[in-house]
Amino acid sequence: MTYYYRYDTAHMSLGLVWYVATDKLAALLLPGETMRVDGESGASSSNRGPMLRRLIAQLDRYFAGQIPHFDYAILDFQGLTDFRSAVYRSVFDIPWGQTRAYADVARDVGSPGASRAVGTAMADNPFPVIVPCHRVVGADGRLGGYRGGQDMKSRLLALEDLNQQDNKQNNDG
Repeated sequence: MTYYYRYDTAHMSLGLVWYVATDKLAALLLPGETMRVDGESGASSSNRGPMLRRLIAQLDRYFAGQIPHFDYAILDFQGLTDFRSAVYRSVFDIPWGQTRAYADVARDVGSPGASRAVGTAMADNPFPVIVPCHRVVGADGRLGGYRGGQDMKSRLLALEDLNQQDNKQNNDG
């Protein structure tokens, strides 16, 4: 069975995000992206599996500015190339509140000349936020592209930066 869950990020004014899952998470659609589903809305949010319930709790933590512990094992990477799987794993491991350049990710996956291919993989990332492609920026520190738009990328980075500063102040005090 396929589950579609509508997650409202209204508290960040980002809009509705859709998560599509079976026994693993198959995709995340950012506000403004469309999906084709059977039935009226395709939403079966009242009939969610345990994996989707855990994911929702982790998203609640993320959007509340708390460092979540997303579970990489719930992501369905079936059908991806080895390169893309390696890129998504590398990006998944970028710590909260930090960024990496596309070239850093390319080097990390053993393909130092593949910065553009990393960018293409980021544009096609089926799991934004969870595989935090918003943390991948240009070598000069510019944001670069983002499937959800640069405003959303800026907001996600700001959410993490504010939390990073709060954690540092709490640990220094």
